[in-house]
Amino acid sequence: MSANEKEFAGYVAIKEGGSFFKGTYRLAGERKRLSELIAPSDENTEIDPIPNETDRDSVEHEALEEILDRASGAAQSLHSLVFTIQVSRAIHTGILRQFEIIDAAQKHGEKLSEENDYVIYGLDGAWFSNLLNASASLNKTHRGYELLPSSVFLSIISVFDSLMVEFVEKMLRLKPQRLESSSKEIEVSKVLKFSDMDSFWEHIIDEEIFSFSKGSHEEQVKYIEKAFNVSIIKFWKRWPDFIEVFERRNLVAHGVKTFNKRYAERCASAGHKGSDEQIGKEVELRHNYLIQALNILFEFYGLLIFSVWKKIFPIKEPEAFSAANQFCFDLISNEIYDAPTQILTYLTDLEKSNVDKRTYLMLLVNLASAHKHNDKNDEAQSVLDKENWGAYSEDFQICVAALKEDIDTVCKKIPIVVSSSDFDKDAFRTWPVFSFIRYDKKFRRAFVEQFGEDIIDPKEPVEDQSKAEEGSGENLALPDGASDETDAPTSDAETIH
Repeated sequence: MSANEKEFAGYVAIKEGGSFFKGTYRLAGERKRLSELIAPSDENTEIDPIPNETDRDSVEHEALEEILDRASGAAQSLHSLVFTIQVSRAIHTGILRQFEIIDAAQKHGEKLSEENDYVIYGLDGAWFSNLLNASASLNKTHRGYELLPSSVFLSIISVFDSLMVEFVEKMLRLKPQRLESSSKEIEVSKVLKFSDMDSFWEHIIDEEIFSFSKGSHEEQVKYIEKAFNVSIIKFWKRWPDFIEVFERRNLVAHGVKTFNKRYAERCASAGHKGSDEQIGKEVELRHNYLIQALNILFEFYGLLIFSVWKKIFPIKEPEAFSAANQFCFDLISNEIYDAPTQILTYLTDLEKSNVDKRTYLMLLVNLASAHKHNDKNDEAQSVLDKENWGAYSEDFQICVAALKEDIDTVCKKIPIVVSSSDFDKDAFRTWPVFSFIRYDKKFRRAFVEQFGEDIIDPKEPVEDQSKAEEGSGENLALPDGASDETDAPTSDAETIH
């Protein structure tokens, strides 16, 4: 970037492809960072060497943070995929139905009568044949979309499995001594074949990871409990639902169409209630179930990383809370609410924990935000009632006011927080707590007064936007909260099935 080049709020680099839909792009908030993203780089596929003992603590700490960040990105991508399929199915089939059948019949048919809210049309042979073909095509499209939930479900499990393997592999490579908990034996003759100890450890770790990846999910969790000295199965209340997800996965992966006795017995042994009532019923993967399964898996993963972090780095417990809070904030920002609700509830209920006050307050604000986005206003208010927010800084007060939809207080505090903290216009545009008031007229005017542009459309002329608002007698509609319309699953069969 040259010294006299104009600065922008953000930058995008676009590389056009040879045909439609083949272009690529990169986004960055800084020009220098964008250049780094598009610069050619050499891919290094070699396995990182085992670090020296003095480097391990800092590397492990960074590894956990990196793993948690990658899990957040995976959850967001999968959640977006589930919703995209649901929306695209409705739009695609709707277009086919409307244009290829309904519009064609109305245009080329002869109206005959009305009967039971239907209009009857007569069509000549050629046009009726066209409609039959269009109807057959629509039915094929429907059947195609019916196959997608299974593929998406298996993809969710596959991504989760890869995250589990990545976590264990990375932690073992950083500290091979954890293999002391392994019961694997190796013949002396095989040991003597290795030229040095590094090669030996690499082989042992590879074998351990392969063995771990082939085990059942219950076996994998028990392995982690032993290797990292953490307790999961005994204390996590959604363990029965966790096991149910994988038992249903086994049915889907093997093409079993109905719930069977083995599924019921496996679920019941994990404490899942009502599984026996499902025997003989069709295995379904509805939208709500996919969202529930996604939330259960990433709730588990978030709590797993947090628990291991606390166990192996007790001195860095505050950082564990901070990383878990960021994980939940990112999920809430991408309209995933159940998993953050469960994780944040667990974190804020912990006793004798080493968490600084500011992080604890952020945990409470994000928990209230998750509840409110899930249309649980009473629970959100109950969380906020735990603290006297007037005793804390203005940045907390404006977030709480936004959650309470106290527009006057928010508007009054905008110039205060902008001048005294890290608040900027992007915070108001992107933070989930402000989504409840972002379309309010009075709030938008206060935003314009502070930043000189509209919060919804920065390119909209300020004077035109103000006049349009004054000419309207009704408040602008709040954006759809995009609630999953699902309750947090419990071990009761009616919520998970």
